[in-house]
Amino acid sequence: MYNGKVVKALLAAKGLKGTQLSNYLFGDPRRSLTPLCNEGVNPGVNVLEKMAQFLEVSADAFFTPTEELPDINELLTKQAAPSPEKLEQLDNVDELLRLKDEQIHLLEDRIKALKSLNDTYRREKELTAKLYGFEAGGSFETIN
Repeated sequence: MYNGKVVKALLAAKGLKGTQLSNYLFGDPRRSLTPLCNEGVNPGVNVLEKMAQFLEVSADAFFTPTEELPDINELLTKQAAPSPEKLEQLDNVDELLRLKDEQIHLLEDRIKALKSLNDTYRREKELTAKLYGFEAGGSFETIN
């Protein structure tokens, strides 16, 4: 039978807040988890799967033969195997990180090129000023 107390215990054991789970499940951190935690509602399969993913346990963890709370440490060590979707997401994250690193290197190269161009411009300005007898920061007014 579904035991909502397990949800509370797992949240506490992992140092998570109910608002985090609520946001993950429903997209609204203010939505109450009371019905799920007080056995007033038997959640559907989708909600059970999402809770299990969020808490990193098997969906079976929420079902106990009695109303007594099971050993939470045992539930946490029996973590569910990552789903194929989660593994694919991890692969996508690795690819995104690789692409982001490439973008960072390109931007760093552009910054170096711009700094070099700026230094060249400054040197040319100074040389032009010396050539015409002006101070580098001054204006280029006509000499009579």
